Amino acid sequence: MSAPVITSIAFDKPSYNPGDLITATIAFTPGSSPHSFTLTGTATDSATQEEGSLTAVFTVAETDATTVTASDDGSRVWTVTPVDAASATATATA
Repeated sequence: MSAPVITSIAFDKPSYNPGDLITATIAFTPGSSPHSFTLTGTATDSATQEEGSLTAVFTVAETDATTVTASDDGSRVWTVTPVDAASATATATA
């Protein structure tokens, strides 16, 4: 199991004037959770039709849905729009 990680935040400009639209691209690695599955192997004797079997458990770390939010230490309201499974765009007014 792993928690999601923000890997980068990139702004579209180095600075903004009041009223400008601020656009930030947020890249992230989604979290994952382990899910267990059981595999059963069966062998059948062709002469007697008797069967022997064995089960074993395996785990797959599946990607979890991840929600990205944005905030700053000012009074801006950020709108976050997912781009794909590993990035989002955040916008606010400067």
